[in-house]
Amino acid sequence: MISRYAMWLPKRLIFFVFTGLQFCSYNLEQQIDRETDTTLPNLISNPLNGSTVRSLSTIELIFSEAVAGPELKSNFDISGAGKNTLAIDRIEKLSDSKFRISLTGTPGDGEITFNLSGIQDKVGNLLENSSLNYKGDGLPKWRYLARNMSRGLLPSDGLNIVELNGNLYIAYTDLECENENGGKRDFTVVKFSITDQSFSTTGSPCLSGTTFNNTSSVTLYADTTTIYTAYRDGNTPDYKASVKKFENNQWVAVGNLNFSPGSILTPSLIKSNNDIYISFRDGSNSNRLAVYTKNVGNSNAWAQLGSAISQGNTFHSSPMAVFNNQLYISFRDGGASSHPYVSRYDSGSTSWNPIALDNSTTRTTSIFIAGEVLYTVYPYSSGNWLLRVKYLDTDLLWKSYAADTDVSSSTPNWLNCGSYQSRPYCNYQSGSGFSFLRVTENNVWQDLSSPGAADSALNGANTNSVQHNNKIYVAVRDTDVAPYTDRLTLLSYE
Repeated sequence: MISRYAMWLPKRLIFFVFTGLQFCSYNLEQQIDRETDTTLPNLISNPLNGSTVRSLSTIELIFSEAVAGPELKSNFDISGAGKNTLAIDRIEKLSDSKFRISLTGTPGDGEITFNLSGIQDKVGNLLENSSLNYKGDGLPKWRYLARNMSRGLLPSDGLNIVELNGNLYIAYTDLECENENGGKRDFTVVKFSITDQSFSTTGSPCLSGTTFNNTSSVTLYADTTTIYTAYRDGNTPDYKASVKKFENNQWVAVGNLNFSPGSILTPSLIKSNNDIYISFRDGSNSNRLAVYTKNVGNSNAWAQLGSAISQGNTFHSSPMAVFNNQLYISFRDGGASSHPYVSRYDSGSTSWNPIALDNSTTRTTSIFIAGEVLYTVYPYSSGNWLLRVKYLDTDLLWKSYAADTDVSSSTPNWLNCGSYQSRPYCNYQSGSGFSFLRVTENNVWQDLSSPGAADSALNGANTNSVQHNNKIYVAVRDTDVAPYTDRLTLLSYE
């Protein structure tokens, strides 16, 4: 019995010790790694931790060594006021130490925190910096693009802005011209590159070389290749109409300068195919509305299109639109109790067909195409001023679109409307400030005057806007503190 136990016991002990040595050997190797590798893995991200983000579609995670765990979505948690609709869609492993997170949704405004858990290196060292923090700036708001764009101070005049090939062109009354040209007040056009975020004067400043009242006597227009301007030309005593285009880095005449029969005010331009049209208050015909046209491809002279359109004088500009190959114009008719009108030109009878939109009293109108629909907008007085929008239906009847909205107790001026995301938008001067409205998908006017860091500039009295690539750009006479007071400022809503 004793010998049998003696024989068995060592075998058990040898087996136990042998397997124990194997076990101890394995743990000893890990223990040595742990003792020699005590460095915690760390993380660098792109965008960098702490960045301000307006969009966040991907995050690249670059670790200091090979790690396990980042490929699992369950190891990430997103929180914070700026999270908005952000969510992780998928995570790609690019290498043992590099991963890419793809996200859906958009950030809001505020802090965004990505908490990381369960990520460690091969010996179990946990991640040193286990969170990423961003500041979300994703909600639409007004943002400064450029300030101090004018050569000097701006007077209380209107502004004009158009877009061509990713550049914004702004015409403004240039008071510096008075100092340079013996007291002649003129206008200058400045170009802003959306890509380069820089601005420069387009051609020579003081481009007309004339004396004129203000930039309510100037307009800009851009087709797909060329910038045009029309203005009240002071090179003759009676301030007739002139049109120029920017070509080969200089402003050149389109046809004869000073071509109107008498003085003009508040011109507007539009071009269709090779025909360019200008509307204005015709001083030779009691300030009634007139339209002249010229083919830019030949040397023919400017010619009046039909006869006078309004019964009496017009006020502010009378914009035009070409819709279904027909020319439309909107205006206030001072000879018809200042009612708002739209008139369509009939090329067959060479006559205008004016239609009174209603019996309200207005000061200014706008006409434009949004989506595939022709709209007209005008303010009218009913105690306070309200804004009304109508559209042309398939029966060529003007019908109401969206509810009228209260816009100001003061008379709105410098009305400018257009298409934003295939919906109407308008901006105008409200008293001494600036207001911006757009129509939402529910056909309700939404006020976009306030949000953003540019609130102070948006109180600027004079303004005009243009839309490009689903962003709205607004030029204003800035009323912020020095050095921006009464200077030209450009903003975008995005």
